Parts: sequence; C-alpha cells; structure tokens
Amino acid sequence: MRFLPFYKVSAFSKKPYAGNPAAVVLNAEALSSKDMLTIARDANVTETCFLSTSEKADFKARYFTPTQEVDLCGHATIASIHVLAEQGIIKPEDKAQLTLETLAGVLKVEVERRSDGLLVWLTQAEPRFAPATIEKSEAASLLGISERSLGDLPVEVVSTGLPALLVHLSRREDLSRLKPDFPGIGQACARAKAAGIYAFAFSGNEAEARFFAPLCGIDEDPVTGTAAGALLAYLLRHRAFKGRRLIISQGKAMGREGEIYAEPCEDGRVKVGGFAKTFLRGEILVP
Repeated sequence: MRFLPFYKVSAFSKKPYAGNPAAVVLNAEALSSKDMLTIARDANVTETCFLSTSEKADFKARYFTPTQEVDLCGHATIASIHVLAEQGIIKPEDKAQLTLETLAGVLKVEVERRSDGLLVWLTQAEPRFAPATIEKSEAASLLGISERSLGDLPVEVVSTGLPALLVHLSRREDLSRLKPDFPGIGQACARAKAAGIYAFAFSGNEAEARFFAPLCGIDEDPVTGTAAGALLAYLLRHRAFKGRRLIISQGKAMGREGEIYAEPCEDGRVKVGGFAKTFLRGEILVP
C-alpha cells in the first residue's frame, strides 16, 4: 500500500472551518486521472488540488471537483500554496514568487509573509468575454427573484480560467433571498458554456457574491477565486470599478463566509489573493 500527504484547508479565511474548504494532495506524479477523481469524490469538498513536479513551471497543479476535472480553481490554489509554505517546501521570507502549470496555462503565484499570516496571490489567465445565451428575465427566474432586482450591467460569460455567467443584482440584501433553480441553472450554463452562475452586488470597492455550479457537482460554492477574478475583469471592462483593490465577500448564506482580494495587473490580467488555514493533516491511500 502507498500513501500520499493529504491536507484539508480553509481557503480565503484566516480561521478554520470558514471560507472554502479544499483538499490538497502532494507528490501526485504517479496518480492517474481516474485515481484523482476517485480521491476527489471521497475527499468530499468542492475542489481537490493534486500537486506534482513540472517541466514548465515550479509545480504542476490539477484540479478536480467530485465529478470532473476543471482547468483552474482559485481557492484550491490558495490552499495548495499555503500548504507548500507551511510544510517548508517553499520558503518565503517576506515575498516569494513561483509558477504553476495548470490547464489554464502557466500562472504566476506570489506569497507574502505578513504578521497575520501568509497572503497568497494568483495571477489568473487572460480575461475572455462572451455574450450570454440567456436574457435578464431568464437569469432572474433561475435565481428566484424578479427582474426588477437585477442591476444595470449585462449578463455576460467571463473567464479568467473558469467561465462564469455573471449576473448583477442592484442590492446586496437580495443575495440572501435567492431561490436558485439548480436544474435550470445547469441547463442554462451548459448552453452558455459556463461553469455556473455568479450572482453579485457591489458598491465602491466592496462586493458580495454567491456562485451556483450544479454542472460541476456543486450546487453552491462557498468562496470562488476564479469567479472573483472574472468579476473584477468584468467590472473593469464595463468601467464600473476604478479602484485598486476589490474586496469580495462570499459564503455568508452557507455559514462559511470568506474574503477575496482582487487587483488588476499591468498586462490586462487580474490577480486574486487571500489567506488560508489548515485544519486537517494526514495521509491518503492511493486507489
């Protein structure tokens, strides 16, 4: 029997059992895709990241939900880099930079050691935009609210590594009133070629959001780094945000509130950052 190092981490939170839980498996070189899916299913969290060596970057990362592999996952990346630093595999003094090979490309990661913990930043893939295949009226119906609750910005598919269908709400309080139609959301996202619906409201440099991704086996994701990056790229595209740092809160409706930072990069990309806290360490048997 062979065992691999295994961790569970609360990402986008400084506290355990908050934010978005991710599983991290180290030394995953010998695992097949089937092995990874089996482990991800039984890890019973939204995403599991498998880290291995890479010929293109410092590390290779593959991401699996309980049902499928995805190109990129923000919170599992934050969790994975946190584990690497915590275990001394990478050793940031004040700041460290490394690269990560993913299906979304080779991406840059920065680790900043602060007095309140490790702040990890992931530079995401170049933003891509596509018109949505659903009207605002359908988006409102899928979320269980009236069309009058929607904001002025368009329904649009945006990807910085994982495509999200962005739906703007005019008021934050309406986020707690959503009654998502999960089968309908799955069908709409399949048509739109999006992983899920990211419903959000914002004012100034703060936003609040919820992400529904039944196509990925996740009815609601607690805190979503890739969608947060897509949100900042979307707001910049529509000239709705002119600040330097967007602070996104998510997970309140699930009792797992977390916080994501998002900032623009000079090359037109965006980066997302956050803290993490390991709450389980052990080993997992290779299937």
